[in-house]
Amino acid sequence: MTVAELITLLGELPQHWYIDGNKSGSLSLYEPGGYRYGWLFTDGRPARFVTHHGSRAWAEDES
Repeated sequence: MTVAELITLLGELPQHWYIDGNKSGSLSLYEPGGYRYGWLFTDGRPARFVTHHGSRAWAEDES
């Protein structure tokens, strides 16, 4: 994922969400109220999202 792609993707998030980065190069996305929505990875792995049932699902890689 390029920096430009990351900026574009983050720009599509609702304004009231927040993002937390970590040392492994992933960004955790949080909904209002502190609920984790998913992760974006900067090393080429597809995004991973948490479903409403608490299970994890991998997003389709569109490349």
